[in-house]
Amino acid sequence: MIDAITSYYSDLSACHGRAQHTLAKMTTEAIAEARKALGDFIGSPSPNQVIFCRNTTDAINRVVFGFRWNEGDSVLTTDLEHNSNLLPWQFLAQRRRVRHVLVPTHRNGTFDFALFRTVLHDSKVRLVSTLWTSNVTGSDFPVHDIVEEAHRHGALVLLDAAQAVLTHPIDVQELQCDFLCFSAHKMFGPSGVGLLYLSDRALDILDPVFLGGDTVEDVEVTSYTLLSPPQSFEPGIQDYAGIIGFAEASRFLKRLGQYAVRDHVVALNRLATERLLQVAGVDVIGPVDPEKRGGILNLFVEGLDANTLARLLNDIAQIMVRAGRQCAHAYYNAHNLPDSVRFSFGPYNTLDEVRTMCEVFGTILKYYR
Repeated sequence: MIDAITSYYSDLSACHGRAQHTLAKMTTEAIAEARKALGDFIGSPSPNQVIFCRNTTDAINRVVFGFRWNEGDSVLTTDLEHNSNLLPWQFLAQRRRVRHVLVPTHRNGTFDFALFRTVLHDSKVRLVSTLWTSNVTGSDFPVHDIVEEAHRHGALVLLDAAQAVLTHPIDVQELQCDFLCFSAHKMFGPSGVGLLYLSDRALDILDPVFLGGDTVEDVEVTSYTLLSPPQSFEPGIQDYAGIIGFAEASRFLKRLGQYAVRDHVVALNRLATERLLQVAGVDVIGPVDPEKRGGILNLFVEGLDANTLARLLNDIAQIMVRAGRQCAHAYYNAHNLPDSVRFSFGPYNTLDEVRTMCEVFGTILKYYR
C-alpha cells in the first residue's frame, strides 16, 4: 500500500481526467483501475457506483444533505451509532422537517429486531441508517434482515461498514443495501480516503452536495450540466495517491481473507476475555462471549480511571489502546457508563502479545487501583 502511494508521487503526480498529456492519461487509467478494484471488492454491479470521498463521516454527510427529503419523512438509527452516524441526522432534524427516530438496542448492545420492526411500521421512515459492526461492543447487527424489513416498508438503507470491512466480506448485491460506506484506514489503507457505494435506486434520489471542477460537462453564466456519476459526486482535485493506495489495500485484504482475519482476532479476544474477566471489578461493554465481539474488547475497571489505565499500558509496555467514550457519547450517557478502555485486536497481533498485555494489566491493577 505504501509503495502504491509512493509510486503515484514518483511516477505520476498528475491530475485525473483533466489533461491529455502522458502523465495525466496514466493517472486517469490508475484511478479507473482503482475504482474497478474497489468495485470488485464490494461486489458492485458497476465501478461507476463507487464514489470516492474522504472517509465514512464524509460519506454519511453526503447522504444526509444530498438525499431528496419530503416533508414528514423520518430517518431511523439505533442508539449505538458512532457520532458520525448520529450527529448529522440530529443536525438535519433540527433544521428541516425530517424526524430522527431512535431505536434502542438491548442492554448488552445487541440489535432489538422486534422493536425495530414496530418502530418501522409506526413511523414514516424513508431511510434506515445503521452500523453493521459496532466500534463500542464489537457485535454485529443482522444487516440482511434489517435491509429486507426496511425495503418491505418502502425505506432505503444506509450501512456504515467502517468497523465491519476488516472481518466481513462485502457483497452489496447480495446485501441489497442502497448505500454503503467505509474508510480506507479501517482496512490497512491510507487515512483521509473513503468509499460510498450507491445502488441504482440511490443514484436516482441523491444529489451531489459539492460542485466544482470535474463535476460538469458544461457551464453557462446561469446554469450548468452535470457529468454522470461518479464524476458528478467527486469535485475538484482528489487524493489520487490515497485512492491508488486504497485499492492496493483492498487487494491485500482479499489475499489475507476477511474470514481468516475474523477467526484470528476472535481467538485473541477469547484469550484476553478469559484472563481479564477473572479480575474483580472488570466489566465488559457488550456481549460477554468474545465470539459475538469479534476483535473488540471494551471494558472499564472499578476504581481505576480509563485514561490512567490507557496511559500506564502505553508507558509500561507500549500497549496502545483507546480510552474514553469511543465516539459514542450518546450511548454512554444514556446507559450511564463510565469512560472505557478499548482493546482492538488486528491480524498483526499475536497470542504472546495478549499474554503480555494481561500480565501488565494485572500488575497495573495491583499497584494503581
